[in-house]
Amino acid sequence: MSTLRRGTTLAVVDPNGRSTIDVQRVLGTGGQGSVYKAQRRTGVDTPAEGIALKVFTDTTDWDVDPHFITQHRDAIRNAAIPEAPVQAHELTDTGAVNYTVSTMPLVPGGPLTNQLVGGHKATSSEAANLLGQMAVTLHDMDRRGVVHRDIKPANIISTPAVPSPEVRHTLIDWDLAVPTKFDGNTCGTFDYIAPELLLGRKPEPTSDVYSLAATTATMMTNASPNRCDLKERVAWARQADPQPVLKDVGDPYLKLVLDRASHAHPEKRSTPTDLMVDLLPLPAATRTWQPEDFSACADRLIVRRVGHAERNPMIEAFAAEALLRHLPEDHGDRDIIALMSQEGAPFRKAWTQRNGPPVRDSAPTQAPSVSIGDVDMNTESIPMTPFVAPAPKRG
Repeated sequence: MSTLRRGTTLAVVDPNGRSTIDVQRVLGTGGQGSVYKAQRRTGVDTPAEGIALKVFTDTTDWDVDPHFITQHRDAIRNAAIPEAPVQAHELTDTGAVNYTVSTMPLVPGGPLTNQLVGGHKATSSEAANLLGQMAVTLHDMDRRGVVHRDIKPANIISTPAVPSPEVRHTLIDWDLAVPTKFDGNTCGTFDYIAPELLLGRKPEPTSDVYSLAATTATMMTNASPNRCDLKERVAWARQADPQPVLKDVGDPYLKLVLDRASHAHPEKRSTPTDLMVDLLPLPAATRTWQPEDFSACADRLIVRRVGHAERNPMIEAFAAEALLRHLPEDHGDRDIIALMSQEGAPFRKAWTQRNGPPVRDSAPTQAPSVSIGDVDMNTESIPMTPFVAPAPKRG
């Protein structure tokens, strides 16, 4: 498929009616297609709307796998993402040229890959902020029965684009999203794909947790997150008692959290809610959380206590202590959480004496603006999906 020229106009027919899209410029290109900045009009008297237009290549699953198309659209519908791919055509002198496209709103910011190109290594606070916001996003996806399958630095947008412990993060590019346990081809990016998917297993929410852990390790080390190549990772996934594969990120507590989130065996890996529990002691991770997020953590912490999940007494001790600061006095589980905090005091003391407290705030580092082509990705608008990191009031 050739690149669309500036000024190209596409006609689109979707469930919302007819519209025209005027292409302005290319924002980026990936394995599934190219993304353009564009203007959409739904009627003669309707103001133009700025959008991101993704045009899929003609070699993707959109053109060769009807089963994938059906399952993806089901996932999009379940996730309440309105911009499912549709057909569009360009009228030329020789007839109509057809495309498969999807459209998304625009949001200012830049992808995390910009920070890597700039040589930045995320501080502990920045990493905790990223993990905390994305863990809530994955928890929401889990409730809706959706797996993203391609979480990586290029698919997470920070607003503003410069590194900071207080930026907002948005997960984008839902081209590979499917329902949980989708029975289809293995997809993803090899540096970040969960090992069980390399073995042909079906994707689950824990698969996205692995990808998020690998993404965080990349941001903290500014290097490939894995200690071994793809072939070695497949063998690692088959081991009965595998050792952690992600590179050491330097922060003792975050290393422990990431090791749990990147376990080779999905049944022993953190679920999205487990990851939220593990992040409770880190203020930068919980800064944007809502009361229902802390309640979900309380429920999960109690489930761990009765022995239905992989446990770490030290993490649970810190988590219980931190959770008490966020639960209201009349919360039904407050007494048992207080008991867990009291029981965990020796674990917290031992860890602190050996490693210091898990909270390690450090000053943010400014990364230089990185231009890609003629687009300054630290200021240019980029695609956004409805799965946005939690705002002060989440519906």
